[in-house]
Amino acid sequence: MYFLYQVNLLSLHNEGKMKLFDLILGNDKLYEFVKFCIVGTVCAIIDAVVFYIISIFTIYQIALVCGYLVGLLFNYIMTIYWTFKTKPSKMNFVGVVAVHLINLFAIRMGLMWLFINTFAIQYTIAYIPTVVISVIANFILIRFIINKTSKD
Repeated sequence: MYFLYQVNLLSLHNEGKMKLFDLILGNDKLYEFVKFCIVGTVCAIIDAVVFYIISIFTIYQIALVCGYLVGLLFNYIMTIYWTFKTKPSKMNFVGVVAVHLINLFAIRMGLMWLFINTFAIQYTIAYIPTVVISVIANFILIRFIINKTSKD
């Protein structure tokens, strides 16, 4: 009897997963956002690993740029081919790189400076909220650029 109860619970649990999976796959915008989050997570991990390794050997500003550029390369390829399923073009490449450079030098460098110099937060800790804020800004800007350049 207990076994049947467990099987029934497992069945309900799997049905819930399937409904969520169907919901995500059935909504193009939500599916696009989930894929963007997956790519962003992988890029954030790449970025963080490179940042923390490079910061052992040099100042945090150089480590920040190195991590960001390595993540940018992976991000562009995955965003174009997998997330938004479009073709690379000069326009979307220039747009994506421009957004990323603005994000790196205005948002990330600005937030790191603010957290470190104004709030006296250690750079290894300041990096975390900086990435969270810049990822949100990046999604909004990149989605706009990709949608605009793929229609032109």
